[in-house]
Parts: sequence; structure tokens; C-alpha cells
Amino acid sequence: MRHTEAKAAVSFMIPHKLENGGLDTPVVLLIFNRPDFAEVVFRAIAQAKPKRLYVFADGPRTPEEVAVCAETRAVIKVDWPCDLTMDVSEVNLGCRARSASGFDRVFAETETAILLDDDCVPDPTFFRFCEEMLDRYRGDGRVMSITGANYLGRWRRGWRSPSYHFSNFGSPWGWATWRRAWEHFDVTMQAWKHPTTKPWLQEVLGNDEMYQFQAMRFDVVYGNRHSWDVAWLFTKLLDAGLTIVPAVNLIRNIGCLGGNSLPATHAVANMPTSPMAFPLRHPAAVTVDRAYDLRHVRRIVGGFK
Repeated sequence: MRHTEAKAAVSFMIPHKLENGGLDTPVVLLIFNRPDFAEVVFRAIAQAKPKRLYVFADGPRTPEEVAVCAETRAVIKVDWPCDLTMDVSEVNLGCRARSASGFDRVFAETETAILLDDDCVPDPTFFRFCEEMLDRYRGDGRVMSITGANYLGRWRRGWRSPSYHFSNFGSPWGWATWRRAWEHFDVTMQAWKHPTTKPWLQEVLGNDEMYQFQAMRFDVVYGNRHSWDVAWLFTKLLDAGLTIVPAVNLIRNIGCLGGNSLPATHAVANMPTSPMAFPLRHPAAVTVDRAYDLRHVRRIVGGFK
């Protein structure tokens, strides 16, 4: 995909400048070898003007990727007051090691962060939503993560419906968390083979269909260890931790649009966003929405339209 095509595809999503002068929560951006996508996401971040920005870049896998990796890094041109950390690997670490090592560094230096991949374009309201949730649930250990992606697009319509709900799951396509939660992360998922783990997760999820789906994913990732995000989900489930999910989708994953990205793996990729309305309407209780979780899983596997 050329630059003009990538920009045209998501140009309507680029936010206007914020009126508050900048985002207080640090933002993290992961980049690799997709300059077109990285530029679109960076432009969205630039409009939010975070006061601190971390950019983690993986190194090329082959000599042929050297130029495109350099082109991707050149997209980062900060022109607002910002403490920029540009962490560039000259060797290829792979998605899991590059992401996990980057996040470890971030949470060694700051208490909270908002995190985006290079193909996850946020609605302008995503940043304010994350900041308000990070502040409201800062001391609530039951809540371990915030996601901007709602795979159903919208949940529980109606002007009196809560602005968000709590889930046992949560997409990595634009998310936020606290140091207190990330400290539990184990990328190797060693507890998966402990004899008490599977019965515990069955109890946490409370539904055999959801458990079987996640158990299959954990088996695959434990054996191959390609991804960090499934290990992060496993970490949260071990603590029965909850993820905040917005009632509307705030993240559009453009990685399926073309270029050198992989094809979309399920129907939720490239889903359009809707703005979050403020002030937020808070749920009456901090408890998992099991009806949403079941439909979330069925949406991923293609069983629910």
C-alpha cells in the first residue's frame, strides 16, 4: 500500500487538536517495517500531543529490510513539547521479545501508559477514555487493563447504558494499564502447566465454550511462544483480572488493508470506530459481563455475525 492510499483509508479518523494542551499519560508506539501504517498512527498520537512518548522499533530480519525499517523510523517527527524515548534494536528481536522488553522498560519508568501497535488507529476519544479509566481504577486491583477495541462494534445500546463494561478478555489493539498489573506478567506462561491452573481458569471463565477456546490458544502459544498478547491475557486470567471494554469500538486495525501486512485473521479487523460520549456513564458494579464475553469469543471464531 502506498502512503496516499493508507492516508486516504483512515484520514477521516485523524483527530482535531486537543484543547487541554497535551496528554499527561505516556504513550507507547511499536513500529517495525510498515512506514505507511506507522505514519497514520503516529499522526493520531501527534494530535493528542502526549508529554511523554516511547517508540520501540524492531530491527530488520534480512538485509532487504534495512531500508524499509529505516523509513519507518523516519516517520517519527515530534514537533510538540514531548519527552521522546526512541528505543531502536539493530537486530531483529521478534514481536514477542521486542514488545515485552519495551513494556518492561516503560513500566520500570512510569506508573501508567497507553500502548499502540503501528496498525491500530485510535479514535480521538480513545486517549481521554484511557486517561479517565486509568485514574478511576488506579487503586482497584480487580481491574488490570483497559482496551479501546470492542469486537462487537457496539454493546448495549441506549442512552442510559454504561459507557463501558468489564470483561475477562480484552484486545491488544490499543490498550492501557498500570505498573501494578504489568508486574505480574510472565511471557513464558510457566503456570499453564501447573495442575491447578486449568481448573482455576474454568472457574474464572464460568463457561466451557470460552474455556476451550482460550485453552487451545494457550497450548499453542506455550509451545511456540510467538506472541506477548496471549501471555498477557493468561496473566490476567490467573488473577481473575478484569479488562475495561468501551461500549463502542475506539480502535481500527488497518493491518489488513494491504502492503506487507498479513491478511485479516477474522472479521473484527478493519472495523470502523465510533466516538466515546462524555461524561462517562459508569457501571453499577465491577463485575464481568459474561454475555459480552461469550459473544466476543464467538465473534473471533466466526460463529456470531
